[in-house]
Amino acid sequence: MYSLSNTADHLFTRIRGVVREVRAMRGRFWLGLILLLLSGCAALKPKKEERVPITSERIAELKQLCLSAGEFTVEAPAGWRPIPPPRRGMVAVSPSSSDSDSLLYAHAVTKSARESLDAFIEDDIRLLNQDNPFLVAAESDPVELPHLGRAATVKYLEGDSSGARSLVAYIDGGQFVGVIGLSSHHHEAIDRSLGLFEQVIQSYRPLRG
Repeated sequence: MYSLSNTADHLFTRIRGVVREVRAMRGRFWLGLILLLLSGCAALKPKKEERVPITSERIAELKQLCLSAGEFTVEAPAGWRPIPPPRRGMVAVSPSSSDSDSLLYAHAVTKSARESLDAFIEDDIRLLNQDNPFLVAAESDPVELPHLGRAATVKYLEGDSSGARSLVAYIDGGQFVGVIGLSSHHHEAIDRSLGLFEQVIQSYRPLRG
């Protein structure tokens, strides 16, 4: 048989136990909530971007230009910079190094749709001969344009009044001819740039289908 005091002590003991359990549960609740918030913050933290190392080749690539000659575009060699064109309607670039006099230019020349490319080239060289009577034009290897299903006709020009030598590519665009030229006073510079010149020609893209 229990006395009243024993019953009260037992009751208080139970109450203290319940209070301790509630406090423990509350502590675990807040701890769990804090951990959840911390994990959420970690997930929301932006990932560090991977940096691409900037090499001299990458800098040259970023400087590559797309030149628009009105009716078509070509990609200039990497690292070449725009310069004032020698003639109105042209776009021109030259190497960044100051010790090179090489010049690459492009422009579109109107022609009738019925005029053949060969006839246009003969006319163009005849006009050049009027100001450069000692100019000599020789056939060079054509450059294939697989995306157009035809080739660019290339001429080698030597003996102009300024002493420059040139490679000139002619591409039939229907009602215009795309003219792309590489010029220098040094034969070696022309030879060194042959691969680049071919790449520029192959980057030719007409602006109208």
